[in-house]
Amino acid sequence: MQQPTTFCIPDTSSAETGYTLMELLVSLLLVALMTLAISQYLLASQQLQQQLQQQALAGRLALDLAAQLQSPTLNSTQLAAALSPSRCPATAQGSPDLTLWCEASARLPDLRASISGSGSARQLTLQWQGPHRQQQLQRWLQL
Repeated sequence: MQQPTTFCIPDTSSAETGYTLMELLVSLLLVALMTLAISQYLLASQQLQQQLQQQALAGRLALDLAAQLQSPTLNSTQLAAALSPSRCPATAQGSPDLTLWCEASARLPDLRASISGSGSARQLTLQWQGPHRQQQLQRWLQL
């Protein structure tokens, strides 16, 4: 004689079905930690991008100022006098074209320029306040 087949119906009222509150809290903690890590990464990449943009602008400005110093009608004393950190001078007849200087002084906080040395061994130094610290760019001038 054959035994009758019995089926077990799972008890849906047991504590093993669904998620517990502890599992939910752990998963929320993991999501919060991942969000925090991603926001830290985005902040660091934004600051690095700003620093690289500032350095690129300062490099273009140094090349522009060096090219203007090659002009026979302009000497380093005139250019240094025109590069005042407190103002953006208007271009006059015989004065240097400082369009890029004005743009850079608006985008580089506390931008200052100085020319040191004598004769053909002169050095152009640009200084500005970067995202974290004072930044400096130096270029030797071929006069």
